[in-house]
Amino acid sequence: MEWSIVIVDDLKRDRDKLAERLRASFSGTDTLRLSCRESGESLLEEFYPGAFQLAFLDVCMGGMNGVELAERL
Repeated sequence: MEWSIVIVDDLKRDRDKLAERLRASFSGTDTLRLSCRESGESLLEEFYPGAFQLAFLDVCMGGMNGVELAERL
């Protein structure tokens, strides 16, 4: 199965840590397509319905926060 996941967090360290954990948790039978963004605005520039199956959104970010982004998605 292919998984398409996006991580939106303004802190690179936190994006990298979560991405590392996700990559480590997928088995050899699953395919992971992982995208990392530093802001909700950058995600919305290229987002289309069905682009991702799962989104990890940081609640506290400058500009648009994760709750606002979730509402827009």
